[in-house]
Amino acid sequence: MAAFMKKKLGEFAGFGDPKLLPPSDFLSDDCSGCSDPCSEHKEYPSYLHIDQDLPILGSVKPYGRHIIISTGLSDWPKYIESDKDTFAASLYEAECNTRSKQTWKNLVTNSNMLSTFSTLRDGYDVLLYPDNILVSNVTQSRAQDFYDIFVNVPLPTGPVRHEEIKHERMGYMKVQKSPYKNLLLLCSHKKRDKRCGVTAPILAQELDHVLRDKGLDEYDAGVLLVSHIGGHKFAGNVVCYINQGTKGIWYGRVKTCHVASIVEETVIKGKVIKDLYRGAMDNSFENQASRSILRWKSTKVSHNNYIKSDFSFFFFLSSFLMSLPSSPAPIYQASNLFQTKGKLNNKALEALEPNLRRVSSVPNTKEYFANPQSQSTPTTPPLQKITLRPSYSLHKEEAQVGPSDFEKIRMLGKGDVGKVYLVKHKSTEKLYALKVLSKKEMIKRNKIKRALAEQAILSTANHPFIVPLYHSFQSQDNLYFCLEFCVGGEFFRALQNRPGRILKENEAKFYAAEVVAALEYLHLMGIVFRDLKPENILLHESGHLMLSDFDLSIQSSSVTPPTFVRPSSPFSKQPMINTRMNLRTNSFVGTEEYLAPEVIRGEGHSCSVDWWTLGIFVYEMLCGYTPFKGRTREGTFELILNEPVEFPDNAYFQTLSSHCKGFVRKLLNKNQKKRLGSRAGASEVKSHPFFNTINFALLRNMKPPIIPSKAQPIRAVHFNRIKESVSFELESTSDHSVDDNDPFGSFSSVTIQR
Repeated sequence: MAAFMKKKLGEFAGFGDPKLLPPSDFLSDDCSGCSDPCSEHKEYPSYLHIDQDLPILGSVKPYGRHIIISTGLSDWPKYIESDKDTFAASLYEAECNTRSKQTWKNLVTNSNMLSTFSTLRDGYDVLLYPDNILVSNVTQSRAQDFYDIFVNVPLPTGPVRHEEIKHERMGYMKVQKSPYKNLLLLCSHKKRDKRCGVTAPILAQELDHVLRDKGLDEYDAGVLLVSHIGGHKFAGNVVCYINQGTKGIWYGRVKTCHVASIVEETVIKGKVIKDLYRGAMDNSFENQASRSILRWKSTKVSHNNYIKSDFSFFFFLSSFLMSLPSSPAPIYQASNLFQTKGKLNNKALEALEPNLRRVSSVPNTKEYFANPQSQSTPTTPPLQKITLRPSYSLHKEEAQVGPSDFEKIRMLGKGDVGKVYLVKHKSTEKLYALKVLSKKEMIKRNKIKRALAEQAILSTANHPFIVPLYHSFQSQDNLYFCLEFCVGGEFFRALQNRPGRILKENEAKFYAAEVVAALEYLHLMGIVFRDLKPENILLHESGHLMLSDFDLSIQSSSVTPPTFVRPSSPFSKQPMINTRMNLRTNSFVGTEEYLAPEVIRGEGHSCSVDWWTLGIFVYEMLCGYTPFKGRTREGTFELILNEPVEFPDNAYFQTLSSHCKGFVRKLLNKNQKKRLGSRAGASEVKSHPFFNTINFALLRNMKPPIIPSKAQPIRAVHFNRIKESVSFELESTSDHSVDDNDPFGSFSSVTIQR
């Protein structure tokens, strides 16, 4: 075995002890004494097999730990050996002091996923695998303490419980359990090879795409782009840590066609090759994994050979880039990536890389969408503005009707400040739902602004899944809303009449899609609904849903123009439009079991609360109850703030799909910044695999699962019988003079032509 190959394979495989290197019989005699492939010997040995049956394999020691440091560095990736960052330099000094104790590897990421779990903001967050623990507030001065406590200790046989870690030198460092069940690391060694910096984001996008298709969220399998120096030099490296103690697999030279097999064999099936062995992918991944063979396939030789072997990758890359929106930044096609002699054009790659990083969907780069001008992103033009605006095309005129124009039939429902009646228009004999609000009670309960806000919203809303307002007027004592009469009644009552009080998954998916469409429209109008629940949803005679009761809603004074958002995967065919609002409020409103964590904490909330309540609504349709119901109000709040969502093993004889569970879990993320829909609004929600079978453009033409009986609608058979304690008579006139001090002076008496 040549000295060069001993050095290279030891570095490549992560073996810390020269005695553990493969025997020299297996290695080439080329490049003896070279520190790097020279011009005469540019090829490594093509096929080097180390079979599991060989005695030497049993004593192979993998890296003891991967130590992942989360940074907010603007010029990420920086390397742990860099002297430009004092924190990195301190960690490297501590690394040198402990290098002889065991083998391990430092990795750097700029992912915000780690920092969101830290409550202390003075230091960095560090994730240790396979210990599966997250250490927060690691400062420069505590770097040596960190290594002495967490790294310079024997590798455990299983995951360490963070509760067990107690040390007199812990200080302000905080230890908590890692949020990830499995972790997939994509190594980018840009200082060694710029091609890795191009390949890693592409692989990250494909990994994210495959995981989403399988219904796995980021905590089922976290994907991190990491950077380091040294070790293997090949592009496309993936380390898979599986939730089996210290188990994991390393793959090198991974291409997009391998990603689905990697996820299936590791994350889905939990297959590992003993411990964290290190080997390279080839085209026979399945056979390689089943035979537990470590194979180095070194096809990376000269630039010419690299281009020949991977031209298909660059062809894919060019097709992907051509699908991006045009921008002033240069985008190079495949033909521009090569010089006349076939060598890689480094200048082209440098210009190409920001475009790749800007559209990456992995957690490290999600912030690139939210704030393309931030310091942590490459300098790129802002997202393209589009001219979509809310429609105010309804024709309004002064109210043409009054209370005396309607005949009261029966009461449909009542609340603290008003009642809803089924009425018939005397001249047309058309049925309406007339909402009557008592001015006296609204003043007493301080709900004047809510009534005025509801009237403003209903008078401008024009959507098939929002209950339409036809007339609004007032009298001396009351406000009146003349609304569409929905024969099916409250959706809550329809659920109660179903077997087990639940819907099948496909039925719940249909109604969830209609609610998403309605919320998308409201958010485009600058409205946050804030009180989504089955009681506030009506069932139209066609079987479609209609949102009602906007008294807790809030409307922004200005509407933020939506923007195009690049799809979360390069393989997505549908464009995404960011409908997320910038409106924030601190009001404590909503229904107890549906309140979002940020509302309970009083942190201020935005339209993300609607996606939280959507998650509660979907869960209730599937399971028959809300997920965080406690015995008391305080108990419910405690469960909402601290407990994860759990699904019953068998929800009334139906097993929920992984897509469905993943969808609900993402909606019920307690961190509003990471909740599904927080990045791009309804477009992000609609792109979830749970809705793969839903065509949102054709929702109105689809047959709903529940179609109420239309026989004798005047009987209102789908409403509970409510007896009036005091008979209410519609007033003979709606004339009402408004003075300057009238709190209801801004209420609009209008008739809306639809």
